[in-house]
Amino acid sequence: MSKYLKLLSASGLATALLFTSVGTSDVAQAQTTTKVPTNTTARQLDKTKPYYYYNGYFFYSGKTVLNQQFKDAVNHDNVMIDGYMVNKKRLTQAHSAAGFYSHDNLIDKFDKNTIVAITLTPKTKSISKQTFEKAYQSFKLVRQTTSNNKTSVTNLYKTKAGTYFTAYFEKGYLVSITIQ
Repeated sequence: MSKYLKLLSASGLATALLFTSVGTSDVAQAQTTTKVPTNTTARQLDKTKPYYYYNGYFFYSGKTVLNQQFKDAVNHDNVMIDGYMVNKKRLTQAHSAAGFYSHDNLIDKFDKNTIVAITLTPKTKSISKQTFEKAYQSFKLVRQTTSNNKTSVTNLYKTKAGTYFTAYFEKGYLVSITIQ
């Protein structure tokens, strides 16, 4: 009887060691596959001008759009989100773009290396329209569009670099900001 008990415990120990080593290699493999790809476009941050680099989920730190460094970087068209930047050479005509998410940020791509827009979505009802407009009063407001039922407002701003970004508001709060 003790032979069977020893055999059973030895095989149980061997099985446990086998599964432990397999589990460890799976964890190591999972860590290497969850890395966010770095900049896949040809554009790099110009560190001689105000710049802003953000990597991660924007939802929880949405008040970043009120940050002075973020505003300066947007104004100089020098913002990188999750390793992606909008291309300096903008498309002259409207084109359809394929969007994908990097964390919770929507990245619109026209082709393999052409990022046409980045959309950031802050936490719901975290930034009021008045607070946002006060923070961005130095930017040129090109157009403000209000929906028929007056619940949605879209502001189109022009930056010093000659580029545009759009702020979308619903029921008096910022819903998203799109850097184009």
